[in-house]
Amino acid sequence: MNSMVLQDEIKKMIDLIEENIDTPANLRRQGLWDEKGLPLKDSPKIPVTVNPEISMWCRLFEVSLVDFYQVPEVYVYAQLKSKLFAFDNFNDDKPLDRSIWMWFGTPFEGSLFGLPFEFLEYMEPEDGGAVLYEDCLEASSEIQQPDFFTSGMMPLAHRMYEECSKLLPDDYDIDFPDYIQTPAATAAHLLGVEHFLMQCVTEPQGIKQLLSRLLGIRVQYRRDRARFLYGKLGPGIYDNDIVAIPLVSPQFYQDVIWPIENEMAIQEGGINYWHSCGNTTAFHEFINKLPAIGLRHVSAWTDRQRAAEAIHDNDAALQVCVHPLEEVIYADDSKIEESITEIIETLGNHRIKIEADCLQAHMDLPEQINRIQNWIAIAQKITS
Repeated sequence: MNSMVLQDEIKKMIDLIEENIDTPANLRRQGLWDEKGLPLKDSPKIPVTVNPEISMWCRLFEVSLVDFYQVPEVYVYAQLKSKLFAFDNFNDDKPLDRSIWMWFGTPFEGSLFGLPFEFLEYMEPEDGGAVLYEDCLEASSEIQQPDFFTSGMMPLAHRMYEECSKLLPDDYDIDFPDYIQTPAATAAHLLGVEHFLMQCVTEPQGIKQLLSRLLGIRVQYRRDRARFLYGKLGPGIYDNDIVAIPLVSPQFYQDVIWPIENEMAIQEGGINYWHSCGNTTAFHEFINKLPAIGLRHVSAWTDRQRAAEAIHDNDAALQVCVHPLEEVIYADDSKIEESITEIIETLGNHRIKIEADCLQAHMDLPEQINRIQNWIAIAQKITS
């Protein structure tokens, strides 16, 4: 579709969202969340949500991911279309809203320091496995504060933000790309995961120095972003996939990474969302001690029983994720019932939402949609 056709489709979808935003179906969904988007305390039910990857949505809508990340009309079109498709086809508890989250994939932060990146037709952006530094001390002494307007993907981010904003009504919240990686995650990109892990053992003080430098860079980026948006610095996302067993030991997390995350939370005013896709079973006792966490991720690879034992605060808001293949796409009804029941029995005393995330295009998409719908139906029955 050309630009004019896409703009016409966008206007139609904005109208459809307005028609549905105050319907009973959407008001029911809105009633399960607080003003920060966290599961309500004393909620009438445990919220159930699905979160397909951008690559799945673009495959479903026959949209190129190269265009998605670089053409404003395509970006807004695909985002709005995914909202409406989910509202019409997934009877979960995620409400329809007037927001667009702008994100350019995992290479975004690395690009600010000069790491190359590539947009791909059917896959999320990649950094090509390049390594900028082989030594943590070299990296900590050479890296500079990125320029908020000219470094890496920033020219693209500013162009997309400006042009996407023009396509949306004034009451839509379009979120300028944030710096969401933790210092440890960015360090792993700059050094390469293998070098980073080796130097965690051979150069722990050098890694600590690098993480401290990256902490200052992230906080400054977020201050620049806040000024650009005429706001103030607030709690950020901790995208932290490097913190997982067996990549990082609990002792190293406690001694080296945790103090950096704690200081970052103090400087930023808390933590909006702490996330790691890996096995974080052994880390929750330390994560507990971080200040003012909004939402905490409990991944499908984490031992739910041990996580429940470690997370003592029943008011802690948890995103408890099921395995996208074993517990959703390729699961029979009894397996789905078993996993949902286990989550409720182990973590149901906390403020939880149960989410099927990381859903990619694993099979014929109409069949995959049917299986997602089946998972939602079973999960809703058990949680209601």
